[in-house]
Amino acid sequence: MADLARLAGISGRTIRSYIATGFIAPPTGKGPAARYSEHQMLQAVCIARMRARGANWDEVAALVMGTSLAKLRAYVKKTEPAVEAPPAPPPLPGSPFDPPLLEGQPVASRRQLPPGEAGPIAPEDADLPDGPRWALLPLLPGMVLMVRDDAAAVVKRATAEIVERYGTVG
Repeated sequence: MADLARLAGISGRTIRSYIATGFIAPPTGKGPAARYSEHQMLQAVCIARMRARGANWDEVAALVMGTSLAKLRAYVKKTEPAVEAPPAPPPLPGSPFDPPLLEGQPVASRRQLPPGEAGPIAPEDADLPDGPRWALLPLLPGMVLMVRDDAAAVVKRATAEIVERYGTVG
């Protein structure tokens, strides 16, 4: 009964009331061994949704009593509540393809910075082999999305959606 109540969004007491009034057939078995069929579960969901929408008991009876499993499934599907997507995090500043691009794979020897200079070597000044350019896009702490600069438009669109949804600043 707990599963039936959870699926229908109503209490066990309400389900017992529906059974007592004949809107739902009694389960097979008693107590913890009671089992409800898909038909009984769909009836409970339909009744709960119809009553929530203000339907009177005659309208409820016309739909759920003696109605086929297919019609009950169709009603449940038609009245399925919309699932709201979680709010997207704020987009990163600029285009997702504005981050620094790296060329090729790093090699063992790199040009050294002149003494006294601090900071990383610019990619164009590093001894890196020719090859594809990659955008490194931070998503979550400890996670980076790596996308080739010459990727197809569909890949760039998908990347922009991923960054918009999961990207973080910092």
